[in-house]
This record gives sequence, C-alpha cells and structure tokens, in this order.
Amino acid sequence: NESAPAGTDEMGLDGIEFIADLLERYDCRGTFFILGEVAENRPDLVTDLANRGHEIASHGYSKSHPDLRKLHRSEVREEIISAKEILEDIVGTNIEGSRAPAFAMDEDVLSVVRDAGFEYDSSLVPGRGIPGFYGDADAPKLPFATTEWYGVGGITEFPITVSPLVRLPVSGAWMRLLGRRYALWGLSTALESHPAVTTYFHPW
Repeated sequence: NESAPAGTDEMGLDGIEFIADLLERYDCRGTFFILGEVAENRPDLVTDLANRGHEIASHGYSKSHPDLRKLHRSEVREEIISAKEILEDIVGTNIEGSRAPAFAMDEDVLSVVRDAGFEYDSSLVPGRGIPGFYGDADAPKLPFATTEWYGVGGITEFPITVSPLVRLPVSGAWMRLLGRRYALWGLSTALESHPAVTTYFHPW
C-alpha cells in the first residue's frame, strides 16, 4: 500500500530509489532493464543498483523507445550494442539480459541481441493480442530456447507472465488499470502451474 514519491522527471527516475529501498527492506533482488541513454546521464544510479545486488540488464539505448523491427540492421546494432557497452563500462561486468523497447521483437532483432553476447531476452508477451498493445496468444508461456519460437539459437527467452484466464500481462499498465487485486490474483494463479513468474513495472 506504499506509494512512490511523485516524480519530477519524464523517465520516472525519482521512483527508483524508493523501489530499491523497498526491495532491500524485504531482502529481495530484481532485474533493472535500463536504457543506455539514461545510464550515460546517471551512471551513479546504475552503480547504486548494482552495489545493492540487483541485476543490471539492457533496455536498448534511446529514450525514444524505437521499434527495432522497423530500423535498418545497422541501426538495430547501434541501439543494442551501444547500450550493452555503456552498462558494462559502468558496472564492470558482463550484461546478460536484454528487453526490447515496447517488447518489439522478431527473429532479425533477436539475432542481433544474440550476436551482441546477451545470454537471455525477455521481450515476449504470450497473451491475447490487443490492437495498440503487444501480445501473441500462441507463444510459449515458460522460459524456452528461442529456436522453438524465433528459429534463432544460442539464447534463452523469459516470457512475461500472463493471467491464466483473461490472458493479460500481470505487469506494467495492466496492474495499474486493473488494480492490486488483479495483480495478486494473476500472480498467485499463475504460480499454481508455473515454477516462477516474470513480472515488471516502471518506476513512474
């Protein structure tokens, strides 16, 4: 029932310290998917999260959240590789995880992610497709080798958990729209048939 402080910046960075403090209070660790452009401007934020024991992963480079599927391959490489290099320079360790902006992923983008040296991706939402949102109801629900869906080997996919009945993500905007009861119901129901869940939220 706690609320983050009202943010004063467009990326919601004001809320990150609140989230990190809350996770620390309950001895929890998370994965923070961070934009390369944000990391360039706030390396102190990235360092603090890493020092607290959280995993640092990549969310691409640009704040504009480009649809990587619509970019030229050279532009895709620049978005993905530059973000990885920036984050690695800050934390001093290999960045293993990637999530595409707006979950915009296909086999061509994933092959760039793999070739950049990422170990896993988390850009698939196996839920009902709704115009204006992401979702593919036929996609695998549990972590899988990407050859099973994209035909691209050498990397593992961690799909976003969706609620078993309504097939909507138990994450992000859906938790805000449908509320706390939906989130608790969706996650607890998913855990009845899943060994673990993958959920996300933004700091704003």
